Amino acid sequence: MSFSEKLQALRKANKMSQEKLADLLDVTRQSVSKWESGQTYPEMDKLLAMCKIFKCSLDDLTNDEITDVKIGEKKKNGLNNLIDSMLELVEKTYHMFCTMGWKNVIKCIFVMFIIALILWIGYIPFAFLSNKLTSLILTLGQNHFAYFLIGLVELLINGSFFIIYVILLVYLFKMMYLDRYEFQAVTNDQEKDSKMTEQPQTQKVMKEMRPEKSYAFFEALGKIAIFFMKLIVFFVLVFPFSISLFFFSAGLIVMLVLLFQGVFYFGILLGILFAIILHVLILELLFNFLLNRKTPMKRTVILTIVSLIGLGISFGIIMLEFVNTTYTDKAPITEQQKRIDKTITMSDSLLIDSLDCYDMKVDNKLGDQIKIVVTYYPDFLNVDIATHRTGFVFIREENPENVFISKTVSLLIDGLKEKHLYNYSELYQYHVTIYASEENMNRLLDNYHTSLEQEIQEEENMAMQELQDELNRVLEENAALQEKNSTLESEVEEYQYKLESYKQDLESLLQE
Repeated sequence: MSFSEKLQALRKANKMSQEKLADLLDVTRQSVSKWESGQTYPEMDKLLAMCKIFKCSLDDLTNDEITDVKIGEKKKNGLNNLIDSMLELVEKTYHMFCTMGWKNVIKCIFVMFIIALILWIGYIPFAFLSNKLTSLILTLGQNHFAYFLIGLVELLINGSFFIIYVILLVYLFKMMYLDRYEFQAVTNDQEKDSKMTEQPQTQKVMKEMRPEKSYAFFEALGKIAIFFMKLIVFFVLVFPFSISLFFFSAGLIVMLVLLFQGVFYFGILLGILFAIILHVLILELLFNFLLNRKTPMKRTVILTIVSLIGLGISFGIIMLEFVNTTYTDKAPITEQQKRIDKTITMSDSLLIDSLDCYDMKVDNKLGDQIKIVVTYYPDFLNVDIATHRTGFVFIREENPENVFISKTVSLLIDGLKEKHLYNYSELYQYHVTIYASEENMNRLLDNYHTSLEQEIQEEENMAMQELQDELNRVLEENAALQEKNSTLESEVEEYQYKLESYKQDLESLLQE
C-alpha cells in the first residue's frame, strides 16, 4: 500500500477532514490533497508529526510493503465518534454560512423551513397507527396496565417519527448544501492544480477529494431509529402473532383429542394446520428482521402460497361441514328435567318476586289457590320455592356441590358426533310457570306493581334524605364559617382601635 493510500485511510479512520489535518500540520488543505493524490511527498518533520497524530510508527507510514497500519491503542469509543461527528457537522455548517452571502443564507433557511413542513406531513400515518393501537388496547379494559401500554406505544411511535424526521431533515440539508459547498471548494482547488498535471490525474484527485457521505452522527441516529422500529414491530406484530400461534396450537391439540373421540371436522383441522404454518412463516420473517438474518425467500414464498391455498380449501370444507350440522335452541334431549309444584293460598299480602320474568297462565279451576311450577336440570342446578313469613314468595337457586364441566363437554362431544348442536346454556337455567284464576292473577300483578312503586318511593326517599343531610351539613358549615367570620371582624376592629391608640401616643411623643 502506497503512502498516499495509507494517509487517506488513516485520516478517514480517525474521522478527520483534510482541513483539520492541514491545521494540525500547519499546512494548506491543497498540500494534504496533493499528498493523498500522490502528486507530492511531505517533508520529514511533517511525517513525524503525522506519526504522532495517527499514533503509528514512521516505518508503518512510509514502508509500502506494510499494508495493515495500526491506528493506535487509544481509539475513540462510539460516543466520542458521535460527538466529534456532530461537532464537525456544526463546524462545517458555520463555515458554510460564513462564506455565503446574506441572501443565500435567508434562501437556505427558507428552503429548509419548507422542507421541514413537508416532512411533517409524514406524521399522519404515525398518528393513524397510534390511534388504532390505542383503540385496540382500550378494548382490553380501561385500567392502569392499559394506560401504561398506550403510553408506551405512543412513546415508541412518536420517538420513531422524531428520529426519522431529524435524520431526513439533517441529511437533506447535508446533501443539498454542505456537500455542494465542499465539492465546489474542492473543485476550485483542483482546477488550479490541473494546470500542472494531466487531465486523467486531475479527475482521479477530484474523485478522491469528493466529500464523504457518511457521518457517525447519522449512523447513530439510524441505529436508534431502527431500534425503535424493531420495538414497534415486536409489540405490534410479533407479540400478537405469538399469542395467536399459541391459541392455534392449543386448538390443534383439542381437535386431535376430539378426533380420537369420534368427532371429525376435517376442514377445521386442516385450517388450523395451515394457519400454524402461515404463523410460523410470518414469525420467521419478523425474527429475521429483528435479528438481521437473511431470509430464504424461495422457500418462504412457496410455503406462503401453499398455506394460503390450504386455508382457502379448508374454509370451503368448513362451510360444507357446518351446512350439514343442525342447531336446536334447546337443551340436549338426553337430559331429564326435574319438576317442583307448590300450591299457595291467595292473600292480599301475597307477593312473588320477578313476576315479569315468569310465565303466567290462567286456570279458573284453582279458585283461591296459586300454583307455582318450576322445572330445571338437577345435575347442573338446585332450585327451591321459598316462602317468607310476610307472604313473599321467591325462587332460591344454587349450584350443586358436584358440577363437572366434563359433563357439559361430554354432551357437546356427543352432539358433534351426530352433527347436532344444542343450546347448552339452558342446562344452567330454570323455568317458572304460575297458574291462577283471572282474578287472582290481576291481584298478583297489582301487588307486584305496588311493590315496585314502593321500592321506587323508598329509593327516592333515601336519595332525598341523603340530599337533606348534605344540605344540613353545608348549612352547619356555613353557620360555623359565619361565626368565625364575625369573631375575626371583632378582632380586626380591636386591632384597629389599638393601632389608633398607638398612633395617637406616638404623635403625642413626637410633639413633646
